[in-house]
Amino acid sequence: DQIIVGAINSIGNRINDEIQNGIDTSTDINRKPFKKLSDATLKRRSFYGQGSTPLKITEKMRETSIQPKDGISREGEIFKIIAETDYARVHNEGDTSRNIPKRQWFGFPKSFKPPRGADWVKAIKLAKFQIGRAFSGGGYKSEKIK
Repeated sequence: DQIIVGAINSIGNRINDEIQNGIDTSTDINRKPFKKLSDATLKRRSFYGQGSTPLKITEKMRETSIQPKDGISREGEIFKIIAETDYARVHNEGDTSRNIPKRQWFGFPKSFKPPRGADWVKAIKLAKFQIGRAFSGGGYKSEKIK
């Protein structure tokens, strides 16, 4: 069990790292640039000294968690990514009534989508290696995906 949990945690931690990196680089979960802030938003932010980078005023967007799912989804996902605030979810999905563009900054990157996402394939190879080592007497050792 520890081997499987370790492999799943490695994948979850890597996805969370991708989310945090996207906030820093103003890119979505698939590494595409966010839509630029509107002139009105830039003017308001300038007035309040809040900068010009999307999703970075309060750092609340960083409050994400990864929770296991009950079973595997049709897409092969084994856990879900949760934004801890409603404000964060609105910015991820967008809201045309409030002129908030969709900036999909949390969720599963395409690279982690089974069965062929490059990072998914690496994670599965690592899990198989860890399982094989455990059964051959080498024990379990948590490792980062590279």
